[in-house]
Amino acid sequence: SAPSNWRWRWIPIDGGGAIMTVEVSPHDPRVVLAGCDVGGGMRSEDAGKTWARCNDGLLSDGDRGVAAFAWDPNRSSVVYLASGACFGQPRGPYGGLFRSDDGGKTWRLVSREVRFSGFGTYRQWGNVLKFHPRDGSLWAGTAWDGVKRSRDGGKSWETVTATGSFVVGVDW
Repeated sequence: SAPSNWRWRWIPIDGGGAIMTVEVSPHDPRVVLAGCDVGGGMRSEDAGKTWARCNDGLLSDGDRGVAAFAWDPNRSSVVYLASGACFGQPRGPYGGLFRSDDGGKTWRLVSREVRFSGFGTYRQWGNVLKFHPRDGSLWAGTAWDGVKRSRDGGKSWETVTATGSFVVGVDW
């Protein structure tokens, strides 16, 4: 159980929409990323006391529907962002996997092969992006594309489970 002196407090992020994911850097606990369902990303360098938008390189409204982040376990400045439509199945040239080489300040598109999205009236809940601890492969669990795996940093993907599966977690 948590120590009795821990307390929750409200921190105004002002990111636009609901905050769907929060990820703390495993390399520096002061660096935190928050992803909004329609407002893109927010970044903090002081453990959440202050926040700044980090949407440079996100190309469309669908790209700013942030579903998940995954920090590279071996490179402190590399982090991936999974994005897609806020509601329903993604259509059109948006959503996918973006990479940042500056700790989440700016992004570049890696692939639109795997898109993340809400399912029906749900938002981004259930989408997963994480690195496998043994082989370093990148795994994506999505609302429509099932589970996919990339062995080349997200450039290409192989299907692990059938499409149409609503994935709420990936574990080993």
